[in-house]
Amino acid sequence: MKIHFIIYLSIFMFLLNNTQAQPNYPGNPYEAKIISSDLKNFIEAYKSLSAESDSLYVLKEMYFDRASAGMKEFISKHDLTKESVLKAMQMHPETYSGLEKFYNDLSVFESDYIKELEAFKSVMPDAIFPPAILLVGDYRGIAQASRLGQLITVETGTKDPDNLLTVMIHELTHFQQAMKMGVEKYTGVYSKNDNMLDLILREGVAEFVTYKLVRNNEDKFTRLKKYEENENELWEKFNTDLKDQNSGFWLSFTIEDINNGIPILPGYAVGYKIVESYYDQNTDKSAALEELLNISDAQAFFIKSNYKPAK
Repeated sequence: MKIHFIIYLSIFMFLLNNTQAQPNYPGNPYEAKIISSDLKNFIEAYKSLSAESDSLYVLKEMYFDRASAGMKEFISKHDLTKESVLKAMQMHPETYSGLEKFYNDLSVFESDYIKELEAFKSVMPDAIFPPAILLVGDYRGIAQASRLGQLITVETGTKDPDNLLTVMIHELTHFQQAMKMGVEKYTGVYSKNDNMLDLILREGVAEFVTYKLVRNNEDKFTRLKKYEENENELWEKFNTDLKDQNSGFWLSFTIEDINNGIPILPGYAVGYKIVESYYDQNTDKSAALEELLNISDAQAFFIKSNYKPAK
């Protein structure tokens, strides 16, 4: 059974130059940039298509060959091809035909995004803001933070721009985590043995900052609702799976409903609850947030959180 909502896969591949220098990105929300050249190129390519045209050639010449540096990185990391984009366009024609309207209304979206960054800055005064690079992908709903900025595929989110804003704030939080921890330490977690708890807490922090502290829209956090409806049962399963480092149910991305009605990636909701418990019991919220962004010992943090389901 296919799931009936779009989910963004949060992937962080933060690659800096050999100097490992701090990126020179603005700390002022009003100086943050949304780069839409790739979206513009796609729309021009789309409008050039006809029944007689060679669609793959048009996509190559007018979209892929004009790719920004951010899009080139995305292509290399996620195997985006003109063939996969064309197949997605054929399967979801209404979605791709609606991208022009989103682009034409981009000024409104940019204004809303700046407001979110203002809220982000109020929560995290030392935050910096890399550019958000808007791309058109092959309907996988991938968002990734990188050394070049946030790489955001928009095609699955333009029907609900508010959801797209949520994704962008989530990725922006990952960026701040990397800056706090240091890039080498941050990326090292992905190759670490027995890293299930590390990753669940990392995603939990990004969701907590996004839904609770910045956007204040916890009611839209579908995974959290479903987790809380089955909290005791899922908490027991989580602890069993954690002992075995069996992370598939919690962190694997799939478009199939293999979780028997539980939204995919429920580890994000478990991480949220653990992080929330830790944050709520600390009176110094600024210090608590600093710790959330720089978790070096996942097991120790887990114990200190004292999280247990409400019976």
